[in-house]
Amino acid sequence: MDVQFKLGTTVYLKTDSEQLPRIVTKLSILGDSMSSYITTFELSQGDESSEHYSSEITKTKNTNLKLGIE
Repeated sequence: MDVQFKLGTTVYLKTDSEQLPRIVTKLSILGDSMSSYITTFELSQGDESSEHYSSEITKTKNTNLKLGIE
């Protein structure tokens, strides 16, 4: 199984206009077999956390989004 983001990795939400850094604090694997599963990640920023799919996350900060260009 290939996990895209490891625990402790600093990541960013693709849709976060502030581009705040978040840390991967939990990994959940949901499904009925090793060939049919969904991976979700708990991301923490300060004292708040939220669950996200890998498609919502990136390792690279989008400075254009932060500047309101995109």
